[in-house]
Amino acid sequence: MVHKDEVVKKKTVSPIMKHEDEDVKVKKVTAVMKHEDEDVKVKKVTAVMVHEEEDVKVKKVTTTLMPEDEDVKMKTVAATMMHEHVKVTNVTVVMIAVAKLSIRTHEYSNKLACDEVLVKISKVCICENDDHYVYEGKLGDIEAKMPCGVCTACMGTVAYCGREVTDFKIGDRVTIEPGSPCGCCHMCTSGCYNLCEESTCYMTESVGGGCLAKYCMTKAHLVHKLPDCVCDEDGAMVQPLSMALHACNRAEVSAGSHVLVSGAGCMGLLCVGVAKAMGATKIMVVDENGELLKKACEMGADHTILLNCNMDAATLAKRVEEEMGCPPNVSFECTSTKKGMNNCIHATEASGTVMQVGVCNEEVTLPLYLATMNEIDIKGICCSANCFPVAIEMIENNMVCVNKLISKCYDFSHYQDAFDFLHNNDDCICCIVSCC
Repeated sequence: MVHKDEVVKKKTVSPIMKHEDEDVKVKKVTAVMKHEDEDVKVKKVTAVMVHEEEDVKVKKVTTTLMPEDEDVKMKTVAATMMHEHVKVTNVTVVMIAVAKLSIRTHEYSNKLACDEVLVKISKVCICENDDHYVYEGKLGDIEAKMPCGVCTACMGTVAYCGREVTDFKIGDRVTIEPGSPCGCCHMCTSGCYNLCEESTCYMTESVGGGCLAKYCMTKAHLVHKLPDCVCDEDGAMVQPLSMALHACNRAEVSAGSHVLVSGAGCMGLLCVGVAKAMGATKIMVVDENGELLKKACEMGADHTILLNCNMDAATLAKRVEEEMGCPPNVSFECTSTKKGMNNCIHATEASGTVMQVGVCNEEVTLPLYLATMNEIDIKGICCSANCFPVAIEMIENNMVCVNKLISKCYDFSHYQDAFDFLHNNDDCICCIVSCC
């Protein structure tokens, strides 16, 4: 506070700390008032302790100045927000060897950055990519470096916000985009932040990686609010749905598209749902599992073919065209296998698109001559970019019923059972783990 008088005097006022939880540790805060006129009288300075989780220590100081002298002209009143270190005892599920998971207890003991959010995880979705990573020790050319965190699809509630975060408040229900894009490289600045070379996508060799944990710390721009009508389980499905949406966007699915989906796992079924919502008029799904093909029909498939080991790619392509009445102009390969990719290339019409959704862990030989002569575009996806808001709206408006894909739910203490069930049951699509 500054005014014209030259006399300077400091007054030190000890604030009153108010809280309702006995477990909250309150530290004494001293507010120092500086002004240049000893006649200025400060009525009240109050410091209020605000918290939601007893593990999170937050110090928020609100200063109110009430001068009694009407002649005093106040030029500025500055309120300073002081943040302590965020100290949270976190429990994270990490992979310590191929197919072997363990719990690691550690503490966040670093100061939350001004643009970061701490989220208390409620639900985590475990699907086929997590199965590949845990039981094969790699996903594509990403090899696990032990110990490393697992899972990328989750939802939770905001436990704490950095001082520059204004879009969220404590208690907001949110879902999180995986990764840690730098925001500065060419990929990030061009909108393809999912392709940032600096991004970890949680699969790091630190015990803090992965969202199968009690807490997760991330940048605020990667956090998205969930509407009240979207339940927690559906909120945990936003991330895989966003990948299916990203795949359909890159394949340019639109009204009147004829779509083939190879593989009726979680990603394949989500591609069916998104393609249907985007106006595809004919959708064919092929798989070796009859139960999953029934689920494909529930998600919007118009035709299905039960594969057998004796059906080669050329034979399948002919049958697909016969049953659909035309060859598909878009094919989604979601099995992560050489056979699935061969089937899609043979079945797709000339000038069409083959979208590689599944991540294959080995090099494969493909009929590229066929793709070349038919001018078939082969594309891939890596996570998603700019798709979370639309994916949330699709769930909110029941355009894609993701809850149909949840096979079983587990408590956090039975996380290993969830992975084993997904790995050992061919009919399982995805599992939900409750972390709170």
